[in-house]
Amino acid sequence: MGVLHLQTQILDEFGADKVTVSGEEVSKKDNPNDPRRGTFKVTVNGTVFHSKKDGDGHVDSDEKVEKIFTAIQKALE
Repeated sequence: MGVLHLQTQILDEFGADKVTVSGEEVSKKDNPNDPRRGTFKVTVNGTVFHSKKDGDGHVDSDEKVEKIFTAIQKALE
């Protein structure tokens, strides 16, 4: 799942006024020797719920997407 797709999905569901999603994709073609493939971070009210850079990894499964969505929902209650 691409960063931009997931970012759009989260913001459409919860609203940009409530959730901050930041990230960038790094193209292997443009940076063949760079092992990183980008960043992705989800924040609600100053609390980070997912950070690829800080060890949460790439969001590459439905389970990881669900974990992020559940955390956001709980934070907004």
